[in-house]
Amino acid sequence: MNRLFPLISGFLILLLSASTCEEDLDFNQPDPAPKLVVISNFTNDRALQVQVTRSRSVLDNAPEEYISNARVWLMEGDLTLEELKLVIPQNTKEGPYFTTVSSRPEVGIDYTIRVEAPGFETVEAQSSIPPKINLTAFRIDKIEMEQVPESSLERYYFTVSVSFHDNPDERNYYHLILYQKINDYIELDGDTVIVDSRLYPVYFSKSINSNYITAHLSGGLLLEDDPLNGNYTFRFSADIDPEMQLISKLFVDLRTVSDDYYFYYRSLSRIKDADNGGFFGDPVILYNNILNGHGNFAGFSQSQDSLLVVN
Repeated sequence: MNRLFPLISGFLILLLSASTCEEDLDFNQPDPAPKLVVISNFTNDRALQVQVTRSRSVLDNAPEEYISNARVWLMEGDLTLEELKLVIPQNTKEGPYFTTVSSRPEVGIDYTIRVEAPGFETVEAQSSIPPKINLTAFRIDKIEMEQVPESSLERYYFTVSVSFHDNPDERNYYHLILYQKINDYIELDGDTVIVDSRLYPVYFSKSINSNYITAHLSGGLLLEDDPLNGNYTFRFSADIDPEMQLISKLFVDLRTVSDDYYFYYRSLSRIKDADNGGFFGDPVILYNNILNGHGNFAGFSQSQDSLLVVN
């Protein structure tokens, strides 16, 4: 659903109504007809990917039901650029998705996707990639290491500073993401051999949420314009097992995002936060820009950098 209501408030209203009226209340209302749920966040010079699922009740905890017999088109105005190709990943943790083969989105162009599937209304959405705002500084300071008590782990603390120039005459939206890279290694004939690497996003506390800044549910911060007045300095830590892991580079990804991207993920993050607070959390309406369906189709551009945490 594209709107989530405060369930407990509605239940209390029903109880009050029942105390003053003898008419029976019918809780067995039919579920609304299922709709297509479309998710696609795209950037320039990369294939556009679209995932299509079936909507379900907020009380339904079943796994996502992917729609693999859909047809998806990418359009620019009235011109159809391409029908997307279905991809079924070998990794079973990832669901099937549709991708462009020849088309690569460009900055500043309004794109439309159209999705059809048997038994569902046809859905459409439009978005564009905003111009990139560049990082102007990225620095790591005050690196400290300590042994984690009652553990073989080492904990690294460091301070990170990030800067970018926000144009005060424009309304801009950003997703600032930090990733810590951890390498798995083995010793082979006296050499250290890296056998695997993973990126871990840095998560921020929901306590910093305001009208202009939100902790993203998958890591990083959603920002409207420049809410911290250029003072983007963070202190955090990373744990490793020195017998098999090495701390590596820290990556920063400054995404200049469309308003569709910002408002969708801000609402989704706050709904997740409200869910953790129980029924008495503040009600949040989930943003939706999919006509006749649900989900999000939104463009973004990127400015990226990386630094080695320790030598």
